[in-house]
Amino acid sequence: TPTQFRDIIRSKAGKKLSDSEIDAAWMEYLLDVPDTKLNLLLQLRKQYRLFLLSNTNAIHIANILSPAFEKNGHAFSDYFEKAYYSHELHCAKPDRAIFEQVLLDAAIRAEETLFIDDGEANIATAAQMGFVTYLAKQKEDFSFIFTSDFLEK
Repeated sequence: TPTQFRDIIRSKAGKKLSDSEIDAAWMEYLLDVPDTKLNLLLQLRKQYRLFLLSNTNAIHIANILSPAFEKNGHAFSDYFEKAYYSHELHCAKPDRAIFEQVLLDAAIRAEETLFIDDGEANIATAAQMGFVTYLAKQKEDFSFIFTSDFLEK
């Protein structure tokens, strides 16, 4: 819960921090989603089922994730069929359990699913489970992944 999260941060910091100080620092961790990536998601959504799997908590969702995707006249549901959040699933990437929950709930098969992530450990677990994977670099335009040359590999 947000309260538990903040209490853990206070404990690890070893000093008194207000909820708003913790929230502000936590918000700095996430960046805005560039319009180019939002446009790519809209195009991909026409042909593919898209899901979001995020290690996050309720603070991020309310303050960053939802607003980042709800711009330019589009709602979050325009980009993703469904979002899966670690705090709701009670486990986090790279734990296999979170991937297994998504596979089951979304009724998808790992070997037919492209998993893109910026965490090496997350990619390693997904690859071990049979997902097609791509390790995204920070601020990378990875639209080339969806070209016929790349997909044929």
